[in-house]
Amino acid sequence: MTSGLSPEDYLSIGRTYYGQKKYEEAAAAFTNALSAESIDLYEHRAKCYQRLSKFEAAIQDAKSMLNIDKKDVRGYLRMASILQAMGKLEKQLKIYQLGLKCVSPKSEGYNTLRQRHDELQRKLSPPKSVDPCAVLPPEIVLMIMNYLPFKTVISCRRVSKSWDRFLTSYPELWENIDLRGARKDVGRIFFRNAVRYSRRQVKRATIYRFQHEDMLRNFAEACPQLADVTFVSRYPLAQSVLEFVAHSASLKTLVVEAEISDDVVFQILRTRTTLETAKFPSITPSRPDRDLWETPLPRLRTLFLQWNDSIHEPSPPAHFFRHTPGLDTLVLHRLMAGFVEHLRDIARLPLTTLEYVHSGPFDGPMSRILKRFVFKLGWSPEFVPEPYSTYLPDLTHLVFEGISFSRPDLSNYLKKLLEHDPTTSEQRQAAPLETFVFRDCGQEGRKVISYTSIMSASNRIITKALKVLDDDIQDLVDRRPTGLRTVDLSATKISGAGVKLLVDNLPVLQTLRIDDCPGITSPDIRQYAEKRGIEVHMKMYA
Repeated sequence: MTSGLSPEDYLSIGRTYYGQKKYEEAAAAFTNALSAESIDLYEHRAKCYQRLSKFEAAIQDAKSMLNIDKKDVRGYLRMASILQAMGKLEKQLKIYQLGLKCVSPKSEGYNTLRQRHDELQRKLSPPKSVDPCAVLPPEIVLMIMNYLPFKTVISCRRVSKSWDRFLTSYPELWENIDLRGARKDVGRIFFRNAVRYSRRQVKRATIYRFQHEDMLRNFAEACPQLADVTFVSRYPLAQSVLEFVAHSASLKTLVVEAEISDDVVFQILRTRTTLETAKFPSITPSRPDRDLWETPLPRLRTLFLQWNDSIHEPSPPAHFFRHTPGLDTLVLHRLMAGFVEHLRDIARLPLTTLEYVHSGPFDGPMSRILKRFVFKLGWSPEFVPEPYSTYLPDLTHLVFEGISFSRPDLSNYLKKLLEHDPTTSEQRQAAPLETFVFRDCGQEGRKVISYTSIMSASNRIITKALKVLDDDIQDLVDRRPTGLRTVDLSATKISGAGVKLLVDNLPVLQTLRIDDCPGITSPDIRQYAEKRGIEVHMKMYA
């Protein structure tokens, strides 16, 4: 070798010799260059020794690469390549496993390391192996795991060490932490590890049996992408929830399934005004600060409020819904009495879904773009709602339940809602309802089944607990409702003859439910319908 050359010169000379397949000269040049330790130089010399079948020397250079930087993927790949040339495949697999543990998934070459590990593992697996992590590509295993509940994924970690390594090395499996299936309190260590496995990329969480309330804030701060959170029973104290919400900057969806006071509800809305979906299905009445109801909520799209008890003292100030200009879905159960008088403001909202279950009347105008309207009363069979003044041209789902329609002209009531536009003198054709549900609505409710416009446009009708007779079925089929696919006539007065009328005259009927009908005394009608390809749900009347 020429004296006085720099390590870089020796490196260039060694590469030239290696390209000429003069491995002895190349190894000597790389040795002269090693006055300054370098992973590149050790790798080049190891490649030369490997070509010369000097495997022990090559292994020593690969070890030197790992000693310089255990997080550099090149040392593991070179060591594995040498062991493969020596025919030591079991040791090669262990080197891959060590590399997957030490190398960051974001490092260049990590995917190559993972791919070679998986290929070798499949190669070494017994021919009759049923271990999916060993015989299937990792992409397929991940796809399967993503369909499993979070609790099942946690259980799978106990199968073997290789399963545990696999499941904890893919952050996407830890983006949705669902503790709903926890059988005992969840402690700090689990949450700390879950956040680490996710690489701080948790996006959804269901909080249940949370042991340490002080961890909530740490969890929110450690997961900056957390956008969807649900609190179920045994949820923390209200103050902890408020603190959690305050530190969840990306939070868009919040559901609190356990009991919570309406005072805390509106404190939460005021704390995180960027919420898009807020659901509180178990609210206990209190006397919230009136200023909380005046909080602007410009991004709110879905609001679900359900009180455990109806209260009759007005609490909210007027114009609450003027602060929710983008509200699309509104669900109100057992509404606070003071709220009812302010529902006229919802006509200004771009609502497409309104569900209303309460203890008092509501006859105000509604959004004209409403597509789904659910109105349940249930507590007062004598109550008759006044006709709505709103014309709903886009309505596709209509549900009435527990309302006593005792007026003689029910058709006019429905036409008021579906066909009469008060802004013009024209009558429009009936709305193309996809679903029409009519439950427990009194004696005159049976007239709805012969309401021509609705029946001819709908493809799903539920008329549970109405006094529908076979004559009403005859009236229905005479209207030729050719689009009907689903019919529920449970707890009605029809007989097998009425069911046969439906089966013979509804060409696209797919599903028929006839539970608890005293007029049906034989299962023969079920067999008759099923032979024609109709799915029948039938429970004989006791």
